[in-house]
Amino acid sequence: MEPTSNPPASNPESQSTPSPAEQGNGSPAQHAAPAPRPEAVPQPPRFNASDLAASIANDQDASLDKELDAAMAGISSTAVEGGSAAAAPSAGEPKVGDLLKGRVANIGSEDILIDFGTKMLGVVSKMEIDKHETYKIGDSIEVLVIGADDLGGLLKVSRKQAKQASIMKNMHVGLVVEGKVSGMNKGGLEVDIEGIRGFIPASQVDIHFVKDISDLIGQTIHAEVGKFDLEEKSVVLSRRKVLQREAEVTRDKQFDELQVGEVKRGKVKNLAEYGAFVDIGGVDGLLHISDMSWGRVNKPEDVVKVGDEIEVKITKINKEKKKISLSLKQATPNPWLSATEKYTIGSRSAAVLFDFRTSARSSNWSRVLMHCSPSAN
Repeated sequence: MEPTSNPPASNPESQSTPSPAEQGNGSPAQHAAPAPRPEAVPQPPRFNASDLAASIANDQDASLDKELDAAMAGISSTAVEGGSAAAAPSAGEPKVGDLLKGRVANIGSEDILIDFGTKMLGVVSKMEIDKHETYKIGDSIEVLVIGADDLGGLLKVSRKQAKQASIMKNMHVGLVVEGKVSGMNKGGLEVDIEGIRGFIPASQVDIHFVKDISDLIGQTIHAEVGKFDLEEKSVVLSRRKVLQREAEVTRDKQFDELQVGEVKRGKVKNLAEYGAFVDIGGVDGLLHISDMSWGRVNKPEDVVKVGDEIEVKITKINKEKKKISLSLKQATPNPWLSATEKYTIGSRSAAVLFDFRTSARSSNWSRVLMHCSPSAN
């Protein structure tokens, strides 16, 4: 039998398969001269499963490996097995309560659009922004996720709650916070710390006794955290401790600048049996009763009273013990140095009797000794 040549390319549906009888006995058409065939259309190479597997295993076509890897990239095993991976949330997807940092993408009349850099946008109301905060496009901003807008595909975020969350996250005893005094009750002052409730007991309002603490209502103050409750978002504060530290800093600076012999103007803060305490620019000094006058002083209140502004001379500084000694009399001329010029033997001067037997004080507060014998008229 003569070999059968390949049939011309044609529509497979129009070709019929010869019957066994025709294949065995032959037909007149098979013995006739073959008709000229049209040129066959080249077919693309085809790979069966075994060829493809062998090609991959033997690394005969590196580009095929790359294409396969690229096609499979990002497809989880769940998707390969027929599951739906698209419906599963990403591990890094923000959730309610998360603090996020982004950049201002646009500023509208009522809202601010924030870009978080992961093909994710958020929107915050301008009502959430404090007056002292100013933002422009490109600025960094920290917000708290409070929900999602399913229709718009945007995250709902809050600036106020972000500041509260940041404060409570970093909260610890000893932290100094800023707040506004919002009210007063029988126990002390109420303070608003970015929406967090704060309370200052009356004893912790100031270093010194304050008769009317309501004068601080409406003022912005700094206070130190003494206690706090994360769940209740409440904080117990002390303004006194902050003022004490500020006074110590001022005092240390003053001690470095003060010098013995300087004359300073100060204010009498309080009195004691042995003298008075004088504030000379943030530093308290002791004015001893023996340094109040060139004459004799029985009680400090005979010379000064609380609130008096006086000029005193620094006579001693103890930097280790943080103590300063002051003198009121040394800030004025010594009357005894000029006594011989003002009072000569035989001259007369008006005097006030202190001890009818021994002494008298003249008009310039110099003490003079009187003879015990009867005085002349």
